[in-house]
Amino acid sequence: MRKFVLLLIVAMLSFGFVSQAKAVDSMGADEDQVTANQMADYKEDVNKAIADLNSKIQAVDAKVDKGATVSGRAYIAYESWLKNAGAAPTIYNKFAIHRVYLDYKKSLADDAAVRITTDMGNESTLSAQNNIYLKYAYFDLSNFSKHVPLTSLIGLQTVRLGQSATHWIDFMQEFWTFRYVEKTLTDYYSFFGSGSADLGLAALGSFNLLGNALDYHFTLMNGAGYKSAETNTSKNIALKIKAQPFAWDKNKVTVAAGYVYEGLDLSSFNTGTATKKLTAMAALNFARGILFAEYANNADSSTTPGGTSVGGQYELVGNTNLFGRLDNYKKSGSNYVYTIAGLEYNWGKNVKLALDYRNETKDGADYNNVMAVNTRVKW
Repeated sequence: MRKFVLLLIVAMLSFGFVSQAKAVDSMGADEDQVTANQMADYKEDVNKAIADLNSKIQAVDAKVDKGATVSGRAYIAYESWLKNAGAAPTIYNKFAIHRVYLDYKKSLADDAAVRITTDMGNESTLSAQNNIYLKYAYFDLSNFSKHVPLTSLIGLQTVRLGQSATHWIDFMQEFWTFRYVEKTLTDYYSFFGSGSADLGLAALGSFNLLGNALDYHFTLMNGAGYKSAETNTSKNIALKIKAQPFAWDKNKVTVAAGYVYEGLDLSSFNTGTATKKLTAMAALNFARGILFAEYANNADSSTTPGGTSVGGQYELVGNTNLFGRLDNYKKSGSNYVYTIAGLEYNWGKNVKLALDYRNETKDGADYNNVMAVNTRVKW
């Protein structure tokens, strides 16, 4: 529409010039007052008018971009269970809604922004009912170094206050892009006490080291997660650092490491009483897919030391991806092996459909075994 209006204005002005030129020609050479210089002046005036109009349109667009957005996602599945928690399932086939997210975002004045996200899921503590709860509720102060120049020394870009993503789980979903099929390794096995979101303070930024950009995500949070209230004075302190040391054509290598102190007493900063957990990953993004490996280590537990996950996806033909994952994890003294394999079809940009098989063993025996059709719709 904008282009049409501009073309219409140019056409009208051009028509006026042509009409004026014809009238001048009819008046004879002795009355010819339109010189080449005057015509150039007219054209310059037209160009200035068009540029001024375009700048006003862009200003309107900028104001529109500052408005609120509402989006959402839903994970809906049909599942056929052969084994559930080591036993024959009571209900072996079912339709299920695993998640429904409603996401509200709005940019505010002076580089501030707010986000509110609700989530829905089955809560075992509430008779397995579908319950709506708050996943994210925070505000951002972006371009922080512009407002507080001293923080440019550490490349601080965003300060976030409220209930937001913790340092690792949400990040790993950039590489395991099948959250609608299954959670990531550390999320599925509840490696972090706080889960995927928590209430507190976060700082995000980037700085250069030896020619490489290092992105960081620092958090200071309650540690109770997003479904529980704070019950003590200790806090969780975590840091994730990410780099992309190699990139060529459509390929790039990503490496990252994370470390968290869970239950740290801020009055003494005695790290000896806190639980220390290390995570690391490496991934290769290439033209037709992704390969990744993830490592999680709980240095303070011999019965639940952590585990590994390797997986990825490969585009077979347009809109169709083959995906898989293999987890090895030790929890409460037992060894778990989790295998996921499936085929995904992208029904346009809003809908994903996956046919998948998931098998988990516990100490060598079948523990969970399911064939499913998983879907994800976003809007």
